[in-house]
Amino acid sequence: MKFFALAVGILAGSLLTAMDTDRKVLKLLPKGPYSEARQIGELTDPVLREVSGIAASRRTSDILWAINDSGNGALLYGIGLDGRTRGVFHVRDIKNRDWEDLASFRIDGKAFLLIADIGDNNARRQACVLYIIEEPTIPQGPAPTKADLAPFRRIRFVYEDGPRDCEAVAVDLSSGRILLLSKRDTFPRLYELPLSPAGGASTVTARFLGEVSTIPPPSEEDLLEDPIFGRFTSQPTAMDIDPSGRVAIILTYKHAYRYERVLSETWETAFSRSPQMLELPKLKQAEALCLGYDGQTLFVTSERRPASERRPAPLLRMERINDRIRQPFRAE
Repeated sequence: MKFFALAVGILAGSLLTAMDTDRKVLKLLPKGPYSEARQIGELTDPVLREVSGIAASRRTSDILWAINDSGNGALLYGIGLDGRTRGVFHVRDIKNRDWEDLASFRIDGKAFLLIADIGDNNARRQACVLYIIEEPTIPQGPAPTKADLAPFRRIRFVYEDGPRDCEAVAVDLSSGRILLLSKRDTFPRLYELPLSPAGGASTVTARFLGEVSTIPPPSEEDLLEDPIFGRFTSQPTAMDIDPSGRVAIILTYKHAYRYERVLSETWETAFSRSPQMLELPKLKQAEALCLGYDGQTLFVTSERRPASERRPAPLLRMERINDRIRQPFRAE
């Protein structure tokens, strides 16, 4: 009995020491230049129950785009900044096998959206697909707009080192590349693809750039609070790059992390440095993040709140505090 009590005491002491260390690691990370997250609306549409990606409109500042996870239709939702659905668009001739992220960008004055069908929980998919569509317009009106869309481009791809589960995708216009960050690896793995594949190749290869080991791992406190889900709290679930091409923000189930690169620096180098932390309130399953139309405001949402609360998913907003103007640049 004495031995058991001693063992429990030693274990408890070890856990407390580990938790204290984890807190210090997080405390050492500088805070990102954003205000506290505040709720500005709710995704009241009952269909939006598994939001896996959001992106800011590149046509207008008061619209966000959203998609649902696997098991849902090939539908793109336009939502206002209050969370209310303002448009529902069916994307023809494709399926929602496992849509996991959404990105927006402009090229030659045209606005586009990228739908990432890249989820692969068991790492078994032979190939994944990115769909690029021209961003539709949503006219003002009391009822949500409904229409069909056709894909502008399909990018079928494989990873050069075998299948990966991925939920975080971003477009870097400064280099004309698409970045993908894997989810279930011990250290997330960063890949890149061309935004405009040459030669009309039917399948392209995502090139491995390096591991991202700077996202803080789950703390002992996370593991104690939820022994099952706690170990997943640091997995990347979304990513976005600002229009300047200098700032990337990665969302995890717990917090978001901001990385900034300098002129001529590669993303793999920028991701090797400790990030700034953007603290988030507890969300049921945070899987969607985007920078706003201005590239400064940040939006985050999650899957619906627990059934016991009977409430929709919240739409959170964070404002950049130190509004420093950056000029776009091209990485070497």
